Amino acid sequence: MGIISYLITMFVAMFWVFRVAVAYTYSMGINFITVPMDLTVEIIILFITLFSFIFIIKRNIFGAIIYFATYSWYFGTCLYNGITLGNVNAFDMFIAFVAIVIAILNLIDILLNKNRTKVGSDYNSGWFYKDKKFDRNFDERVDKNQYKF
Repeated sequence: MGIISYLITMFVAMFWVFRVAVAYTYSMGINFITVPMDLTVEIIILFITLFSFIFIIKRNIFGAIIYFATYSWYFGTCLYNGITLGNVNAFDMFIAFVAIVIAILNLIDILLNKNRTKVGSDYNSGWFYKDKKFDRNFDERVDKNQYKF
């Protein structure tokens, strides 16, 4: 993974921690800079995000699609209501916009990642075992005796 991939993944994690703080402060009745649109849906999305974050770290496209779909659905509703109805404050719309941008960047990053298909194999020795020209060729000079004492 490149530095941009690490940064996007860190932004995903930091935004998840921010949303955990928003849900916690709202459930405890503490004033915070923003409130969730729906607390039960917010908690469900936090667990879905935690599940998809595991796949995002492994550079799996399945996790990026789940992350993008859930955040587009949840925060896209907030943006839509703010733009059309005007009943959402500007800061909540900004947070929804940032959430959707992070999800889009994460999806694009995993789609364009060259190492996505190589997850699970050893990067240092994969070139050796996949290449036939490095296979050992036996000829008639090879000692085929099995010495037993």
